[in-house]
Amino acid sequence: MELEKPEQLRKLFIGGLSFETTEESLRAHFEQWGTLTDCVVMRDPNSKRSRGFGFVTYSSVREVDDAMKARPHKVDGRVVEPKRAVSREDSNKPGAHLTVKKIFVGGIKEDTEEYHIREYFEKYGKIECIDIMEERSTGKKRGFCFVTFDDHDTVDKIVAQKFHTINFHNCEVRKALSKQEMSVQEEIMVADQVMEVAEGATEVEVLGMATRVEDLVATVTEAMEVMVEVKVLFPTEF
Repeated sequence: MELEKPEQLRKLFIGGLSFETTEESLRAHFEQWGTLTDCVVMRDPNSKRSRGFGFVTYSSVREVDDAMKARPHKVDGRVVEPKRAVSREDSNKPGAHLTVKKIFVGGIKEDTEEYHIREYFEKYGKIECIDIMEERSTGKKRGFCFVTFDDHDTVDKIVAQKFHTINFHNCEVRKALSKQEMSVQEEIMVADQVMEVAEGATEVEVLGMATRVEDLVATVTEAMEVMVEVKVLFPTEF
């Protein structure tokens, strides 16, 4: 049964909501593509004002797919941004909330060819290109590749699935991020962590935190610049 699928795979994050949108109007729109088991507009706990985003949960993954295929969506006269919800477990992973169309696939064995990769991933969506990385001097496969799709939702759907087996081998799959995107993501994660701690803190404490954030961001930026210069651990084919 579809309801046996993890709730996380049946849930959509809906961003860009009008502050006038209610659970009722959000439900009325998205239930056109299936049965909703939950629908919520996130609100400030004190003022009860909408925070501009919410979540809808369907009874099946197929209904989520149908809703995403029906993009763009407009609720209460405003175009909203639906994305597959990211679990708490994955929310702090690099690029978890970034919109990308390329994935990194690691753990590819020597006997795995392009058609194995294409046959596996094309069931998720339209593939634009597959780049299997090789040693420039020998032509030997480096054990990983990049797959680019025509839709970021395909990437979100793939990375939400924990396990992938290609040509009888378990593979690691994650979003492929440029060095710039990784740097931005690090800054966002640091800022988010400080904002969580800052809730309820005094003005002096918050100012002190802000100073530490600037120091952390500077450190991250410097580290990323060094990584660009070294070019050892990161492939250059972005």
